[in-house]
Amino acid sequence: MDDKHALRSQIKKEIELLDVAQRRLEYKYQSASKPLDARYQRESGYIQASLKDAWTRLHAITGINTLPDELLLDIMQRVVWQSHGAPYNPHIRLRQLQCVCKHWMALCLGTAAFWTKFDLPLPTNGSSNIGLHVARLDNGFSKALTRSKGLPISLTVRPSNVDYNQTALRKILEIIRPSDVQVQSLKVNLTPIMVMTVAFALAQQFSRLEDLALVGETLPGSWRFPLALRTTTLKRLRANNLRLIVLDLPSSLSRVEALHFDNSTLLEGRRAAEDVEAWIYASGRYQDRGDFVLDAAVLQKLPNLRSLRIRNQAIAFPHSDVVSLAELRELSLVFTGGYGRQVFAEGPPFFQQVQFPKLKSLRVQSEQGTRSGTADQIIDSLHPIVAGVTSILLHRIIPSPEHLKMLLLRATDLKELDIGGGEISAELMRVLGDPMLKHLHTVKLTDIEKRSGAILEQMLSQPTEEGRQLSRRWHMRVVHSSRKGAGSTGT
Repeated sequence: MDDKHALRSQIKKEIELLDVAQRRLEYKYQSASKPLDARYQRESGYIQASLKDAWTRLHAITGINTLPDELLLDIMQRVVWQSHGAPYNPHIRLRQLQCVCKHWMALCLGTAAFWTKFDLPLPTNGSSNIGLHVARLDNGFSKALTRSKGLPISLTVRPSNVDYNQTALRKILEIIRPSDVQVQSLKVNLTPIMVMTVAFALAQQFSRLEDLALVGETLPGSWRFPLALRTTTLKRLRANNLRLIVLDLPSSLSRVEALHFDNSTLLEGRRAAEDVEAWIYASGRYQDRGDFVLDAAVLQKLPNLRSLRIRNQAIAFPHSDVVSLAELRELSLVFTGGYGRQVFAEGPPFFQQVQFPKLKSLRVQSEQGTRSGTADQIIDSLHPIVAGVTSILLHRIIPSPEHLKMLLLRATDLKELDIGGGEISAELMRVLGDPMLKHLHTVKLTDIEKRSGAILEQMLSQPTEEGRQLSRRWHMRVVHSSRKGAGSTGT
């Protein structure tokens, strides 16, 4: 390192001397009455050549050229994977990196990790070059797989619009087939006409799939997706705007660790043979769509489930037995106003049907403001499951002080509480500063009204027991609402 530093200093001094020599030469000939002659051109050319050589030597030992290949590759991968914009495509960002210099091109082509994520768009029926599109995809995909050197790959298949070409989809699946054992992650943006083609491919291909995401249209109507998987290694299943009917449940989902459902229904195959659709629509708040249901019969056959995130779903199918998710650590429930009343307040008590003995993280969020009465019902319904929970988030669910205090006293292992999305009253602040809650280490007030922040600051400045508890025991992070005039404070 010292040798390089000394060499850089020497070259910089050499450049300074050459710059001085060039300025003197220009001054000498500019003061002469004769025009610049060949002698000036010869002397100046020698100085410029020496400057170019010095700068070349300096660049070779400074800046990005001095980085080890491992560090340079880390920077490149951040550019490729984490830059904003469209999904990764080796013909866009990676090609830009390859064009910098021969060394960068060699690094890109020889690094298998660069060739593990692919976005495969489907052409529309109106495209005049579908054959060319498929041929280019076949050639490029084959080369990329060779460069991936057997590493697991991630695929995204998406139609350009609803009017996509089905022949292209089948050919793409044929192109993937020889290497489908490398496909570890698959995301498919579906249209109704794609359902059976994709369902058949999942049943026949992708034997080592670990992460599957199926994204439907915004309003799925009554169309279903029959899910039968060849893989027995699936760990993560995500669904958006779909109704999944799981066939051959034990072998398909027995190793699933994370289940994330957004406006989607998950039913076991035998349920689909019953009059399930009629029940969904008869009970649905929106009669043109029906409610979204997560069947307890499916949940009880997922022994490795650790993370469950659901949005706008009634989690238990009617008449199911009590289900215990013995390994679940994280539960996230997101709902709009009407779903909150239905899931927590109407029908059988929510958490009496599904139990979570090892739950550690609980997140309950409303996408709209929740009335005080509904918020209290939601808070009371959480009592059976909070004994071992260490982290709770309540967003846009502001209960009365009495109901919140009862919940916190039951959560004997609770270390962190994040509450916000509305106005936090002085009475609620006093609950958060109750001396009885000695186990609570961190309170976050997120997206609260500015006047709630003022109430907090006033409490902290007063010599009360609640104020002393707030200031002495807890690290407080306050994030005010983004409304006009809001800001952020921390104490």
